[in-house]
Amino acid sequence: MQNTDFSIEGLFDFLNAGVSAFHSTAAAAAILEANGYQNCPESAAWQLAPGGKYYTTRNGTAILAWRMPTGELTGWHAAASHSDSPTWRIKTLNGADHGFARAEVEGYGGMLMSTWFDRPLSVAGRLLVRTAEGVESRLVHPERALACIPNLCIHFNREANTGLNYECDAIAACVIGGVSFNGGIGTVPGVVIGSIILQAINYGLYFLGVNAYLQYIIRGAIIIIAVAIDVQKYVAKK
Repeated sequence: MQNTDFSIEGLFDFLNAGVSAFHSTAAAAAILEANGYQNCPESAAWQLAPGGKYYTTRNGTAILAWRMPTGELTGWHAAASHSDSPTWRIKTLNGADHGFARAEVEGYGGMLMSTWFDRPLSVAGRLLVRTAEGVESRLVHPERALACIPNLCIHFNREANTGLNYECDAIAACVIGGVSFNGGIGTVPGVVIGSIILQAINYGLYFLGVNAYLQYIIRGAIIIIAVAIDVQKYVAKK
């Protein structure tokens, strides 16, 4: 494949077409076929020719392309990539109630969940449709709003307006980095080092499976210990 036709607009067209793993694979297959690659289904016998260009897919969500050498094989170059799209997956769809249907969804991947609430959403993916000729696979992406995930009302979620609560982390990072509560002591490099140390502690607690509430207690204990040391130093100087 040649890169002479590459453009930012073409890249964004490809990204916009990849609204699901199925659509991304189909868009990549279309690019390959436009550049002379032939599809080799896993269920069929392959007839490969020297110098030929081929690709195959699996489950409609993964694609592998390769070129056959024209002469003796002396080596190969391989490139691989993985893309992940954190999103909500529809698990079950209940019947319509007063003109609306309720869907049970499950979060996939690491996502900022709050950004999905109270906004118009669409759906995309693959449908298996029963036809007269058998089951047929179809990609769907209606380009219009079809769904919404509403926020709970405030008396069902009292913490809706509390924000991200980074204050405890910020204070802990400062005191670990040597900032004095009495003022006059502390440096920016020290705060940066304190932030790195605190983040290492947070990751360590996470991988050890420590309860989230207990993690807050541990960070609070770190602040208390650091303040106690700071006070002792201040008293000793006086």
